[in-house]
Amino acid sequence: MKALLCALFAIVILAPIAIVQADSIEPIKMHLASADRIRIQGFSGSVIYRANPMLNDITVHVHEMEPKLRHVTADDDWQFSFHRNDDTVLIEVQGPSSKDRWNNVLGQPGLASPRYDLVVDGPNRPLEIDWRHGHVQVLNLAAELHVTNLNGETDVQGGNGNVTIVAESSAIHLQFLKGHIDVDTYNSPVQISHLQGELSLENFIGTSDLADVSGSVTVTSYRGPMHLTGIKGNLEFASGNAPLHIDKFQGVLRGQSIQGPVFAEIEGDANVRMHSQEGTVHLRLPASGAWLNLGTNDGQILGPTFLKSTRLPSEQLKTGRLHGSNGGSVYVRTTSGNIRVE
Repeated sequence: MKALLCALFAIVILAPIAIVQADSIEPIKMHLASADRIRIQGFSGSVIYRANPMLNDITVHVHEMEPKLRHVTADDDWQFSFHRNDDTVLIEVQGPSSKDRWNNVLGQPGLASPRYDLVVDGPNRPLEIDWRHGHVQVLNLAAELHVTNLNGETDVQGGNGNVTIVAESSAIHLQFLKGHIDVDTYNSPVQISHLQGELSLENFIGTSDLADVSGSVTVTSYRGPMHLTGIKGNLEFASGNAPLHIDKFQGVLRGQSIQGPVFAEIEGDANVRMHSQEGTVHLRLPASGAWLNLGTNDGQILGPTFLKSTRLPSEQLKTGRLHGSNGGSVYVRTTSGNIRVE
């Protein structure tokens, strides 16, 4: 991820094909072949891509707002380019070629650069968007999607296909998607709902909220709290110091925590295996008849009194079957964290 973020806005010198000042552009159109790909790149502003399976052309609407600090960059430092490179259609906002001017822009984003707002109507084609500051929205795309948006908001709604989102501190909102979804961010508020397929989410210190996800889910966080509701399928988690809340889960649950507490509500047959070092593990198993195997080195185990207690030289165990109708098994181990089962 670091290599990708560092390379994101390297300046590439392109042949001057269809390059004009953005403030003079009317809506422009280009025909797309079935094998074409689309790449959109810019610095500040917004991008909206509206996919339409009935289209074979791509149409771009451009609106430019002048920077607040005009003395930092000249008008001709910024150019809009819409052209083809082999099988890739490029929609680009090209910035200053001078390193000094770029340093001024990077030090004052949103003030030293013009804002370009792009609205793009096009067919279902593989789409890549590289943006630095602003709002990115993709609607109903049935194709591969890759979005890198460092600071702003990324909103993807509807569609089929593999989706990759890379961000530093960009708010991320995904819903009604089918496919393989990969989200990699450092400090973003992430909201994901109504997803079918595979989801891999790594959010280092940002908050994550997932709801109504069916399939295979992998979540990783160090200090960012996570709240997962209505997950069905396979769930694997790795948590550092932040709390993890899992509500109304059905399926196979695997995971580990360092210091963060884990609260999990399991519906149906249980299939749980987890380990925590210092964090508390609190399980709710309504109507469960699962077999429990709970153990801790230095913590406490709180659960039904009919469970069998065993004291080993370095570990305390409680085992037994609950009295509900649902089956399955639960295996939990902690170093010093407490275990509670209801």
